[in-house]
Amino acid sequence: MKSYIVLLLAALAISPAIAQIYKNIDEQGNVTYSDTPADEANNEKIELPPVNTTPGLDLEKLAQQRQQVESRFNSNYKLYLRSPKDGSHLMAHQRDLHIEAAFEVNVRSNSPEQSKIDDAKQAAIAAAQIKIYMDGQLLPSQDGKATVKEVFRGEHKIEARLVDSNGKQLTKPAKATIWVHRPRAN
Repeated sequence: MKSYIVLLLAALAISPAIAQIYKNIDEQGNVTYSDTPADEANNEKIELPPVNTTPGLDLEKLAQQRQQVESRFNSNYKLYLRSPKDGSHLMAHQRDLHIEAAFEVNVRSNSPEQSKIDDAKQAAIAAAQIKIYMDGQLLPSQDGKATVKEVFRGEHKIEARLVDSNGKQLTKPAKATIWVHRPRAN
């Protein structure tokens, strides 16, 4: 099916390049353009500029790239924010923001030995680290927990990323948007 579509597109792209265009002016001065000459001898061949074409897409290469991206994010890791919840509001009496993220690892194995599965799970947990960001700034955190003192009023974006020792993301980030309410000092 793919080759049929590619062949059809190639034929459509080539056909205007092969066609000849004729300009004809009749006795009343009306100008017409056609791909066939008129019966009159008053035809003028029009030289068309080269057809502007776009190279075809390598569909197999695109599919491989998509699979690489999907496999990168379809890992066995699941990351989530425990707090704050998306859409949360911090009120005036809540001065500090406590952020907590956690992850789970699912290990699939063909081995029936539970000890091998447990070892693989422990290795996967040891290889992962949670980085916490607020408004694009990396926060100091430990074990997926961070505290921001005296959070300013307004909207804030929280993001937790699960990365390996090289900084490569292991799964999609967990995100939340929060609003901090503070009384105005006039």
